[in-house]
This record gives sequence, structure tokens and C-alpha cells, in this order.
Amino acid sequence: MSVRRWTTPLAALAALALVALAPGLLSPFMVQFAINLFMLAILAESWNIIGGFTGYASFGNVAFFGIGAYTTGILMTKAGLSLGAALIAAGLVPTAFAALIGLPILRLKGHYFAIATLGVAETMREVVYNVEITGAGTGLVMPITRTPALFYYLMLGILVAVTLVNVWLARSRFGYGLVAIREDEDAAAAMGIDTARYKTVAFALREASPASPAVCSRTG
Repeated sequence: MSVRRWTTPLAALAALALVALAPGLLSPFMVQFAINLFMLAILAESWNIIGGFTGYASFGNVAFFGIGAYTTGILMTKAGLSLGAALIAAGLVPTAFAALIGLPILRLKGHYFAIATLGVAETMREVVYNVEITGAGTGLVMPITRTPALFYYLMLGILVAVTLVNVWLARSRFGYGLVAIREDEDAAAAMGIDTARYKTVAFALREASPASPAVCSRTG
């Protein structure tokens, strides 16, 4: 029994160690491919918090992803902040925006909620295309950073962190509350779960892991 108990963690650590050595073994193209792969995995893991655990099908993820990316770009190009400081803001700004926008739209359910999230995505797209600070239709010119390994490890670290959050949710009281909302929201409320607060926290938590390093890495 003890051998079986440690097999999975040891296998996970071995796989993680192998992935950590990849930048020194792979071509630049494959490193960039891995960065993009990590980015998509982060988006999927993040969506699982609101779509999987809570059962609210959200189609506006790209809007929050874009807010994180543009926050990074604007702070680096307009405010002269370092990459590290910009990335911290890239996590905080979309999280705050998600909490704010989540308060009204999470009152909706089913198709109405899904349509509302699409509306948020389209609204943000129009804002980005028509506001000067975002570069409007031409976009932002990011500073060149020729260190793909840095972004590889940033994305890998974020992916591990988001995965651990999902594991924690699967075993925590908060996660059980989200599953209860998914199965029957009215029954969950009757059992004393503050469904509005749980949903808002889950909606904001989904955005707490910025995937914007992938955008910056393409400037290298």
C-alpha cells in the first residue's frame, strides 16, 4: 500500500523535472510551442473553476485574458514598469474586473449568463479597438526580450499553480460549495451556502492567474 501511495507523487515530480529541463534540450520553435501549450492549459484550468466546478458556461474568457495582456503591455510601454511588476498587475486588474462584472451577470443563469459573457467579450473588443492607450487598431509594440526560457518557466510555474488550485478546490469546503451550486443552486442556497458570494469568488479566482507572459514572449 505504501508503494502505491507514493507512486503518483513521485511520477509527477519526475515528469515535472523532465519538463523543467526541456528548454535546454528543445529547439527555439519547440520552446515557443511549449509556451503556447502551457498558455492554453492555463486557460482551460482557469475556465474549469467557473465552468466545471460551478457549472456556469462562460464564453468571455478571452476578454479577461486580454485585460491581463493589455495591462502588461500598457504598464511596460507607457508607464515604464518592469516585467515583474507588470505581471503582478496583470493578475490583479482582471481579477478585480471579474469580481466587479461578476456581481451583475452572475445573477443570470443558463443561456442568459452565457450570452452575457459573450457580450462582455464583444464590448471589451470594441473598447480595445477604439481607445488610444491600447494602441487602437495597431496594437502595442512590446520591448524585445530574447529570453524564451524565462517565459517558459513563468508559464510552467503559473500552470502548476493553477493546477494546484483546482486540486485544492476538488478537496475543499469551498469547492464542495461550488459543486453544490452546479448540481442544484436553489438547494445549495437552502442549505446555507451564500451562492452569490461563492460564484463571485469563483469568477474572480479564475482570473487570478495571468497568462499574459505568452503575449510578451512573442516579442522575443
